[in-house]
Amino acid sequence: MTGVMPPSYDGSINPETGLPTKFNPKPKYNDVWAFLLFLVQLVGFVVLSYFTISKVVQDRQRGVKGNLGPLDGLFSKEGLITLAIAVGVSSVFSVLYYLLTQAFPRQVIKVCPDLLSLGLFILFCDMRTLLSDPMNGSYR
Repeated sequence: MTGVMPPSYDGSINPETGLPTKFNPKPKYNDVWAFLLFLVQLVGFVVLSYFTISKVVQDRQRGVKGNLGPLDGLFSKEGLITLAIAVGVSSVFSVLYYLLTQAFPRQVIKVCPDLLSLGLFILFCDMRTLLSDPMNGSYR
């Protein structure tokens, strides 16, 4: 024996779990305040989106165009098709990333920061090209 005394309990047992009261289970719902804040933010986003999209639709019906800047072509047929393709492809990549993380967590943690850095480098190089001369993509 090492001379270490086991912890003393007051002897009370939780009738639901059969465990000492020190080992009571955690509450069923944690961070209710964070969930409520998320719902408030989500409702605000939906309300703001409704007003914005309805304004764009009203402007389009009256023949007013060009007040969206770079988002002007988003609500055309081609813009919505492109948006749907982008959402679909990104959803597939997200599910694949999730499955890879479940199967190989250590390898994904080691490799993904490098891939993210490479992707950002390519994105910034491409944006620099587009910002220099957006019509033909060449440097000035």
